[in-house]
Amino acid sequence: MKKLVKAYFEEAIWLKEKYIPTMEEYMSNAPISCGYPMLSTKSFVGMGDIVTKEVLEWVFKELKIVIVASIINKLMDDVVSNEQEVHAEFQKQIVNAWKDINKECITKVPVPLHTHVVNFARVMDLLYKDEYACTQLGGMMF
Repeated sequence: MKKLVKAYFEEAIWLKEKYIPTMEEYMSNAPISCGYPMLSTKSFVGMGDIVTKEVLEWVFKELKIVIVASIINKLMDDVVSNEQEVHAEFQKQIVNAWKDINKECITKVPVPLHTHVVNFARVMDLLYKDEYACTQLGGMMF
């Protein structure tokens, strides 16, 4: 929660000062400010006996799979509101992020936990792949 608030504060400073962060600055803050790491951790609560102390320690280590899924989340959200050249760069980063997720899924952590983390990124992929499906009626959602 502290990391999320710190990331929000960073974005608030950028907004107040009308500062446009570099892509590097943005990408260092974005995976946290999207709220995904906190959401994925909290979502494990109702999963029953599969979530052990070791699993919680695993997820609190800022895992690559959680960070990469967060990047997909943030980029898919931001890609619909940016210029064409930025859009192309975001798409390239999203493709690379999916490759990283595939690599991270080959570990000793129970598959349902990986699936749970990845499913959040899949939702963003569905909502934002070609257009913002929440405001564009028809298409994939219907």
